[in-house]
Amino acid sequence: MSVKRGTEHTFAGMDFSLTDEGKVKIFMKDYITECIETFEETGDTVKGKGNSPATDTLFEIKSGSPELGENKSEIFHHIVSKLLYVSKRARIDIDLAISFLCTRVSKSTQNDWDKLRRLLTYLKNTIDMPRIIGANNLDVLHTWVDASYAIHEDMRSHTGGVMSMGTGCVHHKSGKQKLNTKSSTESKVVGASDYLPWTIWLKLFLEAQGYVLNTCYYYQDNESAIRLIKNGKKSSRDKTRHINIRYFFIADVIQREGLVVKSCRSENVVADYYTKSLQGKLFRKMRDKIMGLVPMLDEECIGDDKYDAINTFKTSKITTKISTGKLSYADAVRKVKK
Repeated sequence: MSVKRGTEHTFAGMDFSLTDEGKVKIFMKDYITECIETFEETGDTVKGKGNSPATDTLFEIKSGSPELGENKSEIFHHIVSKLLYVSKRARIDIDLAISFLCTRVSKSTQNDWDKLRRLLTYLKNTIDMPRIIGANNLDVLHTWVDASYAIHEDMRSHTGGVMSMGTGCVHHKSGKQKLNTKSSTESKVVGASDYLPWTIWLKLFLEAQGYVLNTCYYYQDNESAIRLIKNGKKSSRDKTRHINIRYFFIADVIQREGLVVKSCRSENVVADYYTKSLQGKLFRKMRDKIMGLVPMLDEECIGDDKYDAINTFKTSKITTKISTGKLSYADAVRKVKK
């Protein structure tokens, strides 16, 4: 067994750099360079701005796009497989694009090739960007979960999840849901149910290392989904009675494990980064938080207690008016939105 001491280490293609602030930086420049060189060996070029890993048409499949030849198809498969490894370890900012491209390796077209070129262009322009992980403390865990409704060609939704302890993302998920849902609320409940086991796993893992979590926050941006998550089948009404009972195990687990479910504004749910191809200012804001370039746990990102309090106050007053017949349900919905 070889042993190396110091602040610089290399393992399984990853370059680690330990900082004085108790954080770790992770790079995978060699892997990315190899992918770019393999792509350019086909005679194609990787150049341009590439301000994001993918355009906002990432999930669109062009039916008329010609299929790649055998040679190009193999190269496409090879590069996507290598980038899948990179996206789970160092460049987690490309995981959404890779999760889609992985579904295209057996039927890749010229349109998919163009999306891969866009991804490699982005990586080439940001090849020096590190993934930074750190912790403010080891007794509080923050989890954000989101879902984009019916975003895929077969009308299935896409789940995104992020966990952090202060700086950067310690675990993330970006994946297509395995069933079709009938509303955005249902897709968020399914997404929360799918990601919850990872939160519980990390909680148990930390406890096994001797770090007991005092608080686990679970952030959502949909009030209806929050009620279903907290109460399970008890909060189910006519539009949600069809949801499979297995998705309501989350209410029991949250109570048993002591998770705190909180409301968070949609623009501050960092898991949204893994549900749709963001662009511009919002993309840079989310990416910098996930990659650890800026603090994850600013006042906006962890939820706004004042916002929660106002919503609770509004809801209680509106419920009273509805029960006394002074307000219709339609008007109540309009007031809550305001």
